[in-house]
Amino acid sequence: MSLLHNAVPPGRSGEAIGVRMSLVNMSQITMPLLFGALGTVLGMVPVFWATALLLSAGSLYARRRG
Repeated sequence: MSLLHNAVPPGRSGEAIGVRMSLVNMSQITMPLLFGALGTVLGMVPVFWATALLLSAGSLYARRRG
């Protein structure tokens, strides 16, 4: 939150926090639905592989920004 507050223009931190909260809440709804549907259709192995790929992509992105 501190990094977010420092990165946005002055006076717009409330908007940035609102966008962050919206994205976090949206992912809390969509990811379980997506992985539940994937698990129903294909079984559990692809769900674990998809989770591993998403986590790996996120860590690579974070490392490059680092």
